[in-house]
Amino acid sequence: MRKFLSVPIAFALSLVFSCTALASTGSKTVDLHYNNIKVMVNGKAVITNSEPFVINGVTYLPLRDVGSALGFNVKWDPTSSTVNLTSPILIDKSEEDQYLGSTIENYLFSKYAMLNKVSFIKFVVNERKEGSKHEINVTIELDLSKNNDAWKELSDAQIETWLGLISDDLQVSFNNKDAIIRGNVSREGNSDVLLDFYKEGEDSLKVSFYDGSFRDGVPAPKKLAMETEYASKIFKISDLSFTVSAFNYYKNINSVDVTLASAKDGTSIDWSNLSNTDITNSVKEMGRTINNDYIFETNTKLDKVYIHFRDKNSKLIESHVYNVFLDKIE
Repeated sequence: MRKFLSVPIAFALSLVFSCTALASTGSKTVDLHYNNIKVMVNGKAVITNSEPFVINGVTYLPLRDVGSALGFNVKWDPTSSTVNLTSPILIDKSEEDQYLGSTIENYLFSKYAMLNKVSFIKFVVNERKEGSKHEINVTIELDLSKNNDAWKELSDAQIETWLGLISDDLQVSFNNKDAIIRGNVSREGNSDVLLDFYKEGEDSLKVSFYDGSFRDGVPAPKKLAMETEYASKIFKISDLSFTVSAFNYYKNINSVDVTLASAKDGTSIDWSNLSNTDITNSVKEMGRTINNDYIFETNTKLDKVYIHFRDKNSKLIESHVYNVFLDKIE
């Protein structure tokens, strides 16, 4: 897991073209050795304005280029001869796991918000870890009223390549190449799922398209009646109330993914006072309710129900998976 820090560093070495290194109290001439040194950050090459070099067995890198690649703001203070590296956002370590999700969401938006002429408006990421099992869910929202013609021009291959890059990036960002990635692209303000995708570890990405109403050659989107019925539905755990803010059905894994949001301040603190038994029993009952409603509509059972709890500020509190066949929380 990558962590961002705010670190001031006094940096006393500067390089001039005469190959003279200037220290804080004088100067001396040294031999610089260039060996076509490459800089990689998270497996990606960093292009530097100045070539890295070696002095007496120590490799020197251009701090501004490397710092920027790591996400830091880099500034030089000539009055104190100090290089200041500052992270874009400071992290309270106690909130690190909650913070990471929103950081990844911002990162995905900055990198993948455009696909050819199509612009996406939101990336929502939920994470769940249990032992060695690591699942990451991402919902990508699209305003088709502004992108309808551009979406029609996309081919399946273009969309699959884009989703593959997102899935790989999520595994790198969460530092787990074996993580399971589940996601969908849906319409803003509408529960229509245009497609969903699934990737387990290093296996190939699987994509199911349901956007035949908007692109030719694929099935029309199937919308469950309960998706509309569950909009703004309220569930409770003890005295805490949560409203359904997102409801998605994944055909390729026969599962439902539900996000529940609180409108109350301090929900994370109140949640910490709940017992594990209260949480487990309540989540299990939610899973049973959702599965029973699904059976009523389709005459078939779900495999699993994924439930995510978020606070008023959309920070993830906890995620759980209800296994329908085992009637237990995984």
